[in-house]
Amino acid sequence: MADFPAKLREYFFPNQCGHIVLDEGDYFNGDCVNLFLSRVLGIIIILGSVGVQIPQILKIWNAKSGKGLSIVSFTLQLLAATSSISYGFAHSHPFGAYGDAVFVMVQLVIIIALTLHYSGKTAQSMMFIAGYGALLAVLLSPAVPLKLHASLQAANIPIIVIGRLIQIVANYRRQSTGQLSSTTAFLIVIGCIVRVFTSIHETGDRLLIAVFAIAGLMNGIVLAQILYYGNADERKSNKGATKKTN
Repeated sequence: MADFPAKLREYFFPNQCGHIVLDEGDYFNGDCVNLFLSRVLGIIIILGSVGVQIPQILKIWNAKSGKGLSIVSFTLQLLAATSSISYGFAHSHPFGAYGDAVFVMVQLVIIIALTLHYSGKTAQSMMFIAGYGALLAVLLSPAVPLKLHASLQAANIPIIVIGRLIQIVANYRRQSTGQLSSTTAFLIVIGCIVRVFTSIHETGDRLLIAVFAIAGLMNGIVLAQILYYGNADERKSNKGATKKTN
């Protein structure tokens, strides 16, 4: 398999794995198999991230409302995604290690902008887009020191916890999850679980691993709320329909 396309060979079988697996035929080498799976899963996650927030965007678009959504919570999610992008970019990590955050970032910007727009704050929506674009440009510039990127990435943990707690508490108080999408929440949880695996084998970066593990836990709680309160809302609707029929 020496004729395996050079770029694909380098990506899927980096370091000595190309020689070990493709040239020597050691297809069950543990380290190389894990690295190969990590690269494949990284691509799958990136492809999945292209539409992970689309169900949420469509719910807002169709309802012409962002009812039940916490702008603060989504803004904190956006900050977390942004710091992941700048951290991975600055440390020259493989794009597969943070590429999903790029697509999630774009979709979160759309969600926040739409929520503001449908709340009658169109001017604020436009200002938000412009301001965020400027912030992203600064963070991706070489002028930002690596220590700052590391600090921002470390700040992801409290940002994720606080951001999700805001949404969790809001859901609990309303006893409803409003326009939150169960499909999006499920995909995010699965993505976090896979990202823990890929981070272990791609970078070995404990900070990244901790961020994804905690994000998976917090988003899992939100998913559980969507399923629980969604079923409760359905039962209420059915009871209401039964009373009207009687």
